[in-house]
Amino acid sequence: DRPHDPPFDVRNALEDRLGAGVHVDDVSRAFATAEHRFGAGAGESDTVYVFVGSHGVGGGLFVNGSMLVSSSGHCGEIGHVIIDENGARCQCGARGCLETVASPRAARRRLRELLHEGVASSLGPDAEFDELCRASERGDAAASTVLDEIGGAVAHALAPTVNLAGTPVAIVGGGLRNAGPAFLHRVASTLRTRVVPGLAPRVDVRFAALPPHAGAWGVAATARERALRDGALLDLPASVAVPAS
Repeated sequence: DRPHDPPFDVRNALEDRLGAGVHVDDVSRAFATAEHRFGAGAGESDTVYVFVGSHGVGGGLFVNGSMLVSSSGHCGEIGHVIIDENGARCQCGARGCLETVASPRAARRRLRELLHEGVASSLGPDAEFDELCRASERGDAAASTVLDEIGGAVAHALAPTVNLAGTPVAIVGGGLRNAGPAFLHRVASTLRTRVVPGLAPRVDVRFAALPPHAGAWGVAATARERALRDGALLDLPASVAVPAS
């Protein structure tokens, strides 16, 4: 991966290798699609999905039942909503993005700071993110502080997103799905104070409902719909055509 190499076109490379159409999608949007169709967002027209992955924070927006996707491919980047202009430097180059607070890496860094300050905790400095979430549910002081700060930051980033897109149902997935009911309450109660009055009563924050591999379901659902739309399923080779009943 030399600095001036052009981006690698995964889709074309796989299509050439497999001899079939391939759909490639952003991991956050893939999970957002799965949750909207089959999980916590099923039956909802307008949702925002917040995905906390191993290295960052992403999202996906559904408005009137359709995912918002820009021509540039960049859409739903809630992890790069700035919540603190004087905050830590993000990998995108800006300062104080949600990702600098809510990612597992940032959470572990904050935990180590609290332990260094002498805040009581049953956790060690190398605790994993899911351990931190479970400890918070048990009332661990340091873990609860970290999760409370993350909840406030998530609500801060969600507020302009909800106001702009009109998506009062927020689904939290990835690493934060183990954060517990107190975390959801923190996000929802803060969010209601920051969105327009017409949306505040409809604010509902939920955890993702599907298993960790659900992103594959989202990609498969999108690929199938595109194949149907483009007529690809009507042009199958005879060897794989479905016989008439």
